[in-house]
Amino acid sequence: SILSLKVQDVSGSYIAQLLSGENIVQEKYFSEDSDVKFSFVNPGKYRLRLIHDVNENKRWDGGSYLDHLQPEPVLFLRMADGTYEVELRQNWENELVINIDHQFNMHDHEEDEELPEEEADDEDHDVD
Repeated sequence: SILSLKVQDVSGSYIAQLLSGENIVQEKYFSEDSDVKFSFVNPGKYRLRLIHDVNENKRWDGGSYLDHLQPEPVLFLRMADGTYEVELRQNWENELVINIDHQFNMHDHEEDEELPEEEADDEDHDVD
């Protein structure tokens, strides 16, 4: 099976990891709009983890309290059906289009989306 990612609006360096459970099956690096392919993947359900590789060292850095460094941003890609899994079938090619900038901005505001609309509106205003 093949999983093809058409990544768009890329600014910076990223790592895309294809996961089975907690195991990394394959890992790809990209720093521009491109087609990223995970080839020769066994059929099954997988998750996609995206890491913003801020310092471009091709690995996730967890940050340092002593050096005042934040961990590099990580997110799991949510599919159109609301789940975090993509199913790959024998001899099939799946293609996903990913707007990187949108995914990371959406992830930053997920907490707001979970609140009822009235409560989310209250957070946007100063309290007297």
